[in-house]
Amino acid sequence: MVDVFHFNCKHSVKDKYCQSNCNPVDYSELLGENGEGWYFNSSVAEQTNVWLGGFHSILRKMQVDWYNFFLDTMILLRNVMTHDKLQNDGQFLTETGYIC
Repeated sequence: MVDVFHFNCKHSVKDKYCQSNCNPVDYSELLGENGEGWYFNSSVAEQTNVWLGGFHSILRKMQVDWYNFFLDTMILLRNVMTHDKLQNDGQFLTETGYIC
């Protein structure tokens, strides 16, 4: 499965494999309520995957415990930095739905 934007822009309708195996619409668990919108933001996942690619040379030599610890820590730190940036830019949504 690929993200929606990638599927719509980069995958040819003539490519039968991609059309039958990579279309995110085929995964009902990713669709929102009543099949409207997306429950899963595949564009953010794609961006995160690119970000994680920067650690590839470090991660490929790690044992599984260090690998999991490193990724958990880096993702936690990235979430904190993203939260702070959004809040500083006035774009952070609180639990009540208000921007603070």
